[in-house]
Amino acid sequence: MVLVVVGLVLLVRGVRGRRVNDHPVCRNCRFDLVGVYPASQTCPECGADLVPTKAVRRGVRRKRRGSLAAGLVLFVAGAGLGGTLAWGWGTNFNWNTVKPVWLLLREARSGNAAVRTAALDEFERRLNDDALPRGALRRVLDAGLDHQGDLATPWNPEWGDVLITAIEKDLLTDAELERFLRHALNDTLEVRPEVRYGDPLPYQVRTTHRTAVSKPGPSILARDAAIRVNQESIALRLDGSGVMMSGGSMSTGIALRSGVAGMSGSFGSSATWHMWSPDGRRFGPNPPDPGEHTVDVFIAYLLEFGEGVSSTSVPRLDADGRNSSEPWTLVDEGFADGRLVYTERLKARFRVLPPGEDSVEPGDDPDWDAAEALRVTGGRVRLDSRRGPNAIVRFDQPPACDLAFECFALANGRRWYMGTLTWSADRPINHCQLAGAAWPKPDGTWRQMRPPVDHTAFELAPAEEFDADLIDIELLPSPSAARMTTTITRYLDRPFLIKGVKVGQGQAQFSPE
Repeated sequence: MVLVVVGLVLLVRGVRGRRVNDHPVCRNCRFDLVGVYPASQTCPECGADLVPTKAVRRGVRRKRRGSLAAGLVLFVAGAGLGGTLAWGWGTNFNWNTVKPVWLLLREARSGNAAVRTAALDEFERRLNDDALPRGALRRVLDAGLDHQGDLATPWNPEWGDVLITAIEKDLLTDAELERFLRHALNDTLEVRPEVRYGDPLPYQVRTTHRTAVSKPGPSILARDAAIRVNQESIALRLDGSGVMMSGGSMSTGIALRSGVAGMSGSFGSSATWHMWSPDGRRFGPNPPDPGEHTVDVFIAYLLEFGEGVSSTSVPRLDADGRNSSEPWTLVDEGFADGRLVYTERLKARFRVLPPGEDSVEPGDDPDWDAAEALRVTGGRVRLDSRRGPNAIVRFDQPPACDLAFECFALANGRRWYMGTLTWSADRPINHCQLAGAAWPKPDGTWRQMRPPVDHTAFELAPAEEFDADLIDIELLPSPSAARMTTTITRYLDRPFLIKGVKVGQGQAQFSPE
């Protein structure tokens, strides 16, 4: 700045010059009037009137070239240095801090990810600093909730930062909090597209959540602060009439500052064809005729704020609501005190095959070596008092065909049924879980195992006589297990044996030997 000022002074001094005589000079065009003025009252050079007092000045001036040169050098140097410093300040300055809310909202919808992120970060900063006026706050939260409810648009975790911050600071109204909870989950219904005549209809409700943040961590409310979720399929309607009761459910907790977006879980069941008429009479089994059909699955939801996973079950239909037409009646349906209970209907189509046709077929993958590929992961198999042995079976190299097995435990020349194991190649995972049918409970009592469906010729040992510490797990192809999935149409038709699996209670570690 000093260089610029000194340069300007020298430039002015150089341009003004120094007086070299006392001749009269036309002020308008600086013509030397010696010998002309005052005899003539008009400038011979420019024709200006010389009569006014200030029309003529004394002394011809010559520019100071040295001052001009020095001033120009100093001014250019100072201006360049100052411009560089100003540019550096301007580029490092966060202009979002002075932008109006309307402009930031526009940028929050930008197709440029960097611009969008910067705008939403600024909203989060202003929320933390209590720098959003009430009207602006409502507009920002409304825009965020609109984004959350727009299922056609991928979830932006930066909007999660804004909304979760507002929740932690208790800035949402009850109406806004209800919108947030209603938009938190996005469920899609998946049914088996083709079903063998007389078979139950397998279905899955796959849940994604739209609450993830870009900066995960513990909430300021509590380290384990979460949205506790209970979902339950409470009824199904076939072709718009009749009611099939169903019991698929899932309880989970979504951490309030979770950075995990997308799939948060799934649950499902199979609809048998025992129906209820509107007056409450049960009839069936009455499988639907071959051809195209529709199914509506009614889901009950309970969402609330708390810590961890809720143990509260979703309210079931009351006796009247179960047998009545829509809407279904739920206990405490609605929103109150941060707790939301509501229902939703999901719809899908499926086809019942003509009698004699099957929805699955056997296949093979000759290049797949099960002995090298199948593993029971170390430390993830345990005896569970409710479901029996839980084994995570992994594939170093998944097969080309899907897997559908009935599984047995072999020990001391005896055989126990362990349940079914299925895996579909269209799922982006390389493992599946084997949940047993029944095993000893910690209190010494036993739960009877379900019998196998496809492999009934084996003589099975009673569950209460299971006392092995080391077992082999036998996997036998099962078309029935394949039919009870929503995706498997071609299953690997080869048996396998996983040898030397240790059995442990609770969280005990074991792996193949």
